[in-house]
Amino acid sequence: MESTKEKGGRSANAEGEERRLLSSAHPYFSFLPSYTLFLSVLVIFVHSTHFSLASLQAVPHSGFFSTSFLIKIEFFFSEFLGQVAVPGFFFLSGFLFFRGLDDVKSWGRKLKSRVFSYVLPYLLWSSVMTLLYLSFGKAEWSLKNLWEGIFLYRFNPVFWYFYQLILLSFCLPFMAILVILIRGNTAINRAGTESAMSPLFLCFPLLFLLLVYFQVDVPFLNEDAAFYYFLGGSLALLWDGRKLFLPSFPLLVFALFCYAQTLLPHAIGILLLATVFYRLGMALFFLSLFMKKEGGILPMKRGKSILQTLSDMSFYIYASHYLFLRLWFFLQGFLETRTAAFTGDAGRDAFKLFFYLLSPVYCLFLAYFTGKGMKGLSPGLWKLLNGGRG
Repeated sequence: MESTKEKGGRSANAEGEERRLLSSAHPYFSFLPSYTLFLSVLVIFVHSTHFSLASLQAVPHSGFFSTSFLIKIEFFFSEFLGQVAVPGFFFLSGFLFFRGLDDVKSWGRKLKSRVFSYVLPYLLWSSVMTLLYLSFGKAEWSLKNLWEGIFLYRFNPVFWYFYQLILLSFCLPFMAILVILIRGNTAINRAGTESAMSPLFLCFPLLFLLLVYFQVDVPFLNEDAAFYYFLGGSLALLWDGRKLFLPSFPLLVFALFCYAQTLLPHAIGILLLATVFYRLGMALFFLSLFMKKEGGILPMKRGKSILQTLSDMSFYIYASHYLFLRLWFFLQGFLETRTAAFTGDAGRDAFKLFFYLLSPVYCLFLAYFTGKGMKGLSPGLWKLLNGGRG
């Protein structure tokens, strides 16, 4: 998924323990591991494409026969579907953070868990990637490069997602403070006016939606990411124990309508809003489909075991997939140069398509076995690399 300001992918496990508890306490939410794994596959597709972002975005504006079959397929998975992954992850992260937030104690507990789920893994992975880049001569050794690499994800660009989550969780406490003031106020609770004041929570996502529309740039922050995050949090607070219902067909119609608007010559503010609503609508549409499944997506017992293992290491999948894909592209380039004499353009495109469609399988395969290996060798290090999940 690409934010309106940056591209990125997803951790899924900063809130992994809460997600597990939610699934066990509320069987209605047993779909969450399958849903997050599905979004992780979309993230892998986003970073597996052979084309630039501009080339993919130009496909809907081009004639059907003027573009190759390869770019059409990659547009569908990496752009049309892939760009909805991050909104889904931000929405879910906000939902899990604000669910059960009632007082200062619960807020402190959630922030503490995010230190081990976001901050420490972010610093560890960024440090490793920075040292790799500097050691292999990809950048000069300097304090500036060390600072930007470790703290500003310069050499690990997919970690912009965790950078945003850290900002949203620790540097923008205003919505959490409002929640505590309303829910922790004895006078408000005694008067029974909490439910009447709950719609105030929607002011925060609406604020960031206005910032997107008017193109107000908040330093270091993705305004659309904040909108997805706080919208998820607002709905968690408004849901408050009631069964969450998402109508699939209306969400799909809404998302496709918004996507159609992105192809029309509207003013830039309208185009930005249409993009935000399309991505959110599609993410919620897929969420509604998984809610109907209410469980695993693989029927076999062994398949369910593998699925559960992969869903429990979704932080590691996100953190490592970009590095795995560098090796994948190297292998592809190596084989392509040795078969170029025997294949024409059609054969070359078929070769690239094969590697493209296989890239999620490859990444999940490597993540599964390297993760299991590290967990066996050093459970403590594995837990840190996997966002606090054992």
